Amino acid sequence: MEIQVENSELRTVREAMREMGAILAQLEKGEAEKVVLTSKGKMRGVLISIETYSRLVSPSDPSGYNRKTITTAEIAEGEITK
Repeated sequence: MEIQVENSELRTVREAMREMGAILAQLEKGEAEKVVLTSKGKMRGVLISIETYSRLVSPSDPSGYNRKTITTAEIAEGEITK
């Protein structure tokens, strides 16, 4: 697997924990496409905006996940329930 990543997109997990508010703001404003999390010198995960995520998956995804459709307004108002 090969992923193209710019240095500016890389954050250690520790850095991401400290900077989470700023990272989420950058993702929401479109100032960053993704943030790649690293640990022990290896890429471990990727943070993306909820809009980007919603384009990648659909509620009808047959992957077996129990999905619930929610709106960004529900998220903003804290109306998410399990």
